[in-house]
Amino acid sequence: MRQIPRSGGELLHVPFKGATQALPALINGDVDVFFDMVATGMPQVTAGKLNVLATLQQALTTTLQDPAVREKMLAMGIEPRSGTAAELTKQIRDEQPVVKKLVNQANLKPQ
Repeated sequence: MRQIPRSGGELLHVPFKGATQALPALINGDVDVFFDMVATGMPQVTAGKLNVLATLQQALTTTLQDPAVREKMLAMGIEPRSGTAAELTKQIRDEQPVVKKLVNQANLKPQ
């Protein structure tokens, strides 16, 4: 496990050989997060199979402004928006107590 700086969270690195192995694992729920490029990830986002947590590229930010993509994400309760790394960090920190409460209410335990 690797500590995520300043967030208190941890990530376990799973060594996939590429997106052809990692994307199906993500879609099936075998892994929770995957860092990918726009070219390989956007078809799954557009199809509603994946959600974007953060963007590092202007092209992805532009794609998230597409009305069809925005509509699909809004229907899932996700409001796509762009911002700086500092804004994302603040949002994650602000939402941690809410997520912690939900995890505790659901009695979820680490596996």
